[in-house]
Amino acid sequence: MLRFVVTLFAVITSSTCQKYGCLEGDTHKLKPSREPNMHECTLYSKSSCCYVDFTEQLAHSPVIKVNNSYWNRCGQLSKSCEDFTKKIECFYRCSPHAAHWIHPNDTAAIRSVPLCQSFCDDWYEACKDDSICVHNWLTDWEWDESGENHCKNKCIPYSEVRKPDQLKQKKMALRVLFFFLNIWV
Repeated sequence: MLRFVVTLFAVITSSTCQKYGCLEGDTHKLKPSREPNMHECTLYSKSSCCYVDFTEQLAHSPVIKVNNSYWNRCGQLSKSCEDFTKKIECFYRCSPHAAHWIHPNDTAAIRSVPLCQSFCDDWYEACKDDSICVHNWLTDWEWDESGENHCKNKCIPYSEVRKPDQLKQKKMALRVLFFFLNIWV
């Protein structure tokens, strides 16, 4: 009888607990594993969905390009904005928890990730003087035949795209064609 109760408990627990894993995509692992030699994103080194070679792209400042996404289409990011961009990129690419917010229509995407208001405020302060040419990181880029992003619109300061009071939502959709990942929708 005890064996039955233990087995039943194990089955119920395993079927109801949230399991974490990796998002689908060409830069994600199939399942999280250790990456002790990461150059960046070290928060995820004990259980990572990205490979160490991905983090090499983030290791040297200024970061110009991650895969086929250029970070400098409107000028080089300030160090403070680059640091926030790296945090978001690391979460999307490396966190085994990102899959908790997987987009139901795109298994390589995430959405409705809860962010602390203080993170949003600090992010705005870090990037408000940097410039951007898109409002929506998913749809507003022009992508060429080699898969590189280009501006369709003129560059404007982040402070003109979104004001701090517009960032006071508790959840923001995230995805990665770029690390701000649909934040400006």
